[in-house]
Amino acid sequence: MERTLMKLTLRSALIVSALAIALVRTAGAQDGEAAYVVTYIEVSPSSVQQALELIAAEVEASQSDDGNLLFEAVQRIGQPNHFVLLETWKSLEDQQSHRDSDRTTAFREALAPLLYSPYDERLHVELVASTQYSEPTADAVYAVTHVDVTPNNVDPALEHLQSMAAASLAEAGNERFGVLVQSNRRNHFSVVERWKDAEAQQAHIDASHSRMFRESIYPLSGALYDERLYRAL
Repeated sequence: MERTLMKLTLRSALIVSALAIALVRTAGAQDGEAAYVVTYIEVSPSSVQQALELIAAEVEASQSDDGNLLFEAVQRIGQPNHFVLLETWKSLEDQQSHRDSDRTTAFREALAPLLYSPYDERLHVELVASTQYSEPTADAVYAVTHVDVTPNNVDPALEHLQSMAAASLAEAGNERFGVLVQSNRRNHFSVVERWKDAEAQQAHIDASHSRMFRESIYPLSGALYDERLYRAL
């Protein structure tokens, strides 16, 4: 009886995993489905304070836009002139309305002279849902990682990312762990994490499942595994 139950549980998990992979391979962010955006902003070191003010104002205003579920900005640890915007929208239509609004256009235009690298906005769909959102504490550490695998290795990469997320969400110090798939490049992923403090993030790096994931994803990779650490503005 116990062996039969274990087989059924395993079969169910495999079916769920297969369905998730199929959805990611066939569906982009469509109207009526949640849309996720990760935007990298890099400004000249002399423009950090000006950029901070522009970004903080845009975050506050965007949180009140129709359809916004999450809009936050983080600043890179050790490189304070690097920022990331993390957005979740109820639908692609809501995200596009925000993107094309006069206010967002004005924000982009004001930010443009400060940039030393192009405004890098990436639209995604969700593969693995994070935990329910809560406000970060002052000690919280974010990790935003761009994972790029070769096109022929998408399926095994999806499986490794799902396993990694499941194990990481169960860690005591984890506050968020989501895996996103880039809408226009299905072999590109963004992993968005939040840990209660630097010690929790370091413990995660040293965990056996983290080491196993890095070893498994390495031969599938098409570019450097790009993990960057941040704190909330």
